[in-house]
Amino acid sequence: RGAKLLRGLDVHFTLARAAAMIIVAMFVSLLLLLGLWLYTSYEDAIRRTEERAIAAPKIVATNASLLDSLARQALQRIDETLGDTIAPPESATVRNISEAVADLPGQVKAYVVDEKGSTLYSTDPMVKPINIVDRPYFSDLAKGAKQHISSLLISRLNGEQIFAFSRRLERNGRFAGAAVVSFEVGAVLAEVW
Repeated sequence: RGAKLLRGLDVHFTLARAAAMIIVAMFVSLLLLLGLWLYTSYEDAIRRTEERAIAAPKIVATNASLLDSLARQALQRIDETLGDTIAPPESATVRNISEAVADLPGQVKAYVVDEKGSTLYSTDPMVKPINIVDRPYFSDLAKGAKQHISSLLISRLNGEQIFAFSRRLERNGRFAGAAVVSFEVGAVLAEVW
């Protein structure tokens, strides 16, 4: 009877040890699966971040290229709209040129200034009589450049951050002024962000 009892205990102990080994194996398997899941999640997060980092400059470049193209077209339309002379009729101080920039995105303002840097036409209802001869987007054109894209500027009219695109206006082969289109940074880049 003692041998049977020992054999029974031995079988019971063997089963208990097998059950414990199965539990340990399941626990190790669970830890391995959890580790594998964490590793693949980490790798996926890195990959997605890298993809976003690669896509972000492409999006910005595409939007900047689009803005440049639209600004150039608007400046050309403004130049063509002015006709042979850029001077407004004597009865007007600053005329509206909104139609030439109607399809541009964001808070776009357009101006036409004469060869002395004084504003003749504008789409800005808050336009003030300021002179821009010291601004590179005008002075570079007065020196002979055909066009200019500014760096980030602070608008003298409203204190907003802007980018200005400008085009030299010539009449009878002489510098007659500049057409300027300015974009408020916050309004234009909000969609990009």
